[in-house]
Amino acid sequence: MQRQLARQQYEIMRREAASLRIQKYLRMHLARKAYNTLRSSAVCIQTGMRVMVARNDLRFRLQTRAAILIQARTRIASTVKAIVDDRIGNGEVSNKQGDFLQILLSANTLSTMKN
Repeated sequence: MQRQLARQQYEIMRREAASLRIQKYLRMHLARKAYNTLRSSAVCIQTGMRVMVARNDLRFRLQTRAAILIQARTRIASTVKAIVDDRIGNGEVSNKQGDFLQILLSANTLSTMKN
C-alpha cells in the first residue's frame, strides 16, 4: 500500500515536472518568436530610413552640382559679355576669321548652353 502511494506520488510529481517543462519551452518559444518579429521589424525600419537618407544625400549632391554648373556658366557668360562690351566700346573688335569672341557671339551659345 505504501509503495503504491509512493508510486502515485512519484507519478504526480513526474507529470507536474513534465508539464512545467512543456510550459517553460512554450513560453521560451513564444518569447523568441516575438523577439525575432520585433527585431526584423526594427531592421526593416532602419533599412528604410537609411535608404531615405541616401536618396536625400544623392539629391542634394546632384542639386549642388547643377547649381555650381549654372553659376560657373553665368560667370563665364557675364565675363565674356563684359570683355566683348569693352572691346566694342574701345573699337577693338576683331574681324579675323575664327576670333573666339566673335564665334561665341555669333553662335549665341553662352545663353543657351545646357549640360
